[in-house]
Amino acid sequence: MTQEMRVLGIDIAKRVFHAVGMDERGQIVLRKRLSRQALMPFIAQLPPVLIGMEACGGSHYWARRFRAHGHDVKLLQGWRHDAPDRVGEASAKGPTA
Repeated sequence: MTQEMRVLGIDIAKRVFHAVGMDERGQIVLRKRLSRQALMPFIAQLPPVLIGMEACGGSHYWARRFRAHGHDVKLLQGWRHDAPDRVGEASAKGPTA
């Protein structure tokens, strides 16, 4: 399943993270709820993908960690924190206005 994933949208929070993976056509191929402890092992086993997440206080920390594993990270502003699939969609479409 993750072999066809090109974009991963992540909703970051204090304890639980929601990830939504999409293929090159924008179809959702993965929905996963991860604990803080499970997030980095999950990211580390993925092939390089584009990761989109909302720009906030902790996002720069996570972006550095994700980039260390070879992923491209895009920080987006103005998204609702409860819609990680929208973050993934926006990442797939390109830069925001």
